[in-house]
Amino acid sequence: MIQPIFAIGIGITEGQDHLEYARSLFTTYKDRLTSVPESNGFDTTLEDYVGEDTSKAEFAAEVSSTPFGQFILESALEYLQAQGFDTDVHEYKIKNLWLNEMVSGSSHTVHSHSGYNVSGCFYVDVPESSNKISFEGFLNRFDKKLLPTKEYTFFNSDTWTLAMSEGQLGCWNSYLRHFVPEQHFEGVRRSIAFDVAAIRKK
Repeated sequence: MIQPIFAIGIGITEGQDHLEYARSLFTTYKDRLTSVPESNGFDTTLEDYVGEDTSKAEFAAEVSSTPFGQFILESALEYLQAQGFDTDVHEYKIKNLWLNEMVSGSSHTVHSHSGYNVSGCFYVDVPESSNKISFEGFLNRFDKKLLPTKEYTFFNSDTWTLAMSEGQLGCWNSYLRHFVPEQHFEGVRRSIAFDVAAIRKK
């Protein structure tokens, strides 16, 4: 018998009703999307990549008061509650939010959002064959001898790839490393990423 331990959960919520508002953000802030150097077609408003003039906290403050912002926060809380966490001890806030565009052949390197509790992404426009996001397993961070694999399972996979659809919101632990593999498609892949933090109640 194989006993699974330390499961990693990815929360997926349907939010097609928020697509119109989400798309309006890309229209409103089109001039603030800036290319990431050496990304081969990845544009973002994320300040860590494009400079201090674009604030992810500014977007978070604007969106938090909207139904879309409430949807993000509720999805994050449901994700935590489904895993057995007590969400009554803290207040939760969207601390960061930013827009992303990717074209065919672009990719996003492996990274995590350390310092927050829940991070995630809302998928706005997902052209055919552009829907992948990959997550890195914990053991992949260590040097180890590779064994031949007969079939990939939860137990022997170093990465796990999910296919997402327009209007879906994914949530995960902020420390979970993830990336967008290179994909080839027609059109523009648009997503809205975010970080949620727990703040102890006064």
